[in-house]
Amino acid sequence: MQTGDFLSLFGYLHSMKRTQWCGVLLLLMCCTGITAAQADGGEYCAFLFSSNGCGSCEPADMYVFTNLTQQYPELVVVDYELSGHSENSVVYGKSSQEYGVRKSVPMVILGDNLTFLGKGAIVNDIAPVLDAQRNGTPPASGSLLRFETLDPSSLEGSPKIWRANRVLIFEEGGADAVFLKNLINTPNINTTLSGHTYETISPPPIRVGKQNITFEHAVRVEGWVVQWNDVDMPADANNSVATPLSVGGAFCAMAAVAVMRKQGK
Repeated sequence: MQTGDFLSLFGYLHSMKRTQWCGVLLLLMCCTGITAAQADGGEYCAFLFSSNGCGSCEPADMYVFTNLTQQYPELVVVDYELSGHSENSVVYGKSSQEYGVRKSVPMVILGDNLTFLGKGAIVNDIAPVLDAQRNGTPPASGSLLRFETLDPSSLEGSPKIWRANRVLIFEEGGADAVFLKNLINTPNINTTLSGHTYETISPPPIRVGKQNITFEHAVRVEGWVVQWNDVDMPADANNSVATPLSVGGAFCAMAAVAVMRKQGK
């Protein structure tokens, strides 16, 4: 939305009646509310168990890390890669027993009675469950794991935690749960890192089968490596005096003006 559009919008709003103002304000609140909800942090979590030596794991993992987490930013994925990590195999055994499922990879545990075994189930069946949850129609049996109940600092093994355009990789641990959740959810990682000692590093590629996933930025902080892309970190998040309308909000505002002008004819 250009400066001229905003001036035109506010000039027209100034000339409107109080009842018309209320209608437009309600519409704007709905529009900005939608965009704000889409920007919320993690709400649900899933556990992924896979192995780089497994042929069907690579396409399933790539789908989860590059598609599912992008399409559903409310989903946090705790990733346990099993090849070469005996400590993760222990977590795998415990989780299989706890949720009553046979050992098979790739496997995603999304909640009670919500376990997905094999590439086909992961690629085809998880998204509809998340869509239904978004639409207010949760699964008839089972319930999704809530991210708010997860303590990232107490996770066993050597996990990676994926959400949207970032990943946290366990090294030695030590960070508390609040700090880790802020790193996962914050719109601006610089804000969360402020006051903490960290080391800027070259982003190490993350092996997925025979492929690598790379990020633009990385830091080592309190026993974890955090990697992220710029798209997930607005540069002026803490410097703007006024928050501009999002693209969706601006569109709604222009639509509101168009409707009111039509009604005024």
